[in-house]
Amino acid sequence: MGQNFNMEELMKNKNPAEAVKMFNKKNKPMMIFVEVNKKLSKFEAEEATKLWATSLYNAHYEVNRFMVDDHQAIFMINDGSKSWEIKDFLIQQKNCNLVTIDQEKYPGKYTEKSDL
Repeated sequence: MGQNFNMEELMKNKNPAEAVKMFNKKNKPMMIFVEVNKKLSKFEAEEATKLWATSLYNAHYEVNRFMVDDHQAIFMINDGSKSWEIKDFLIQQKNCNLVTIDQEKYPGKYTEKSDL
């Protein structure tokens, strides 16, 4: 009926606040907004996000990708608790500037402050 609460599983996460969010989003659809490096062409940005979505799919994450602008994509997932794992992958990608989940922004690893 209700969701199973596993405190041990929650505390494995480095950030307790994210752990609570993950628990609350379990089995709920979510959108992850991804901003791609603006130095890429529209085609390159689309190819980069396609590659990321394929990589996530190969890692057994069910992701649907939609380009909403030349340099912005939405990654739709059915289990919102996986959003933060997907975010961890995306921010490691060279051409990922910013990932937004629930209005919380996570800059990409290779993003310069001038790109934000």
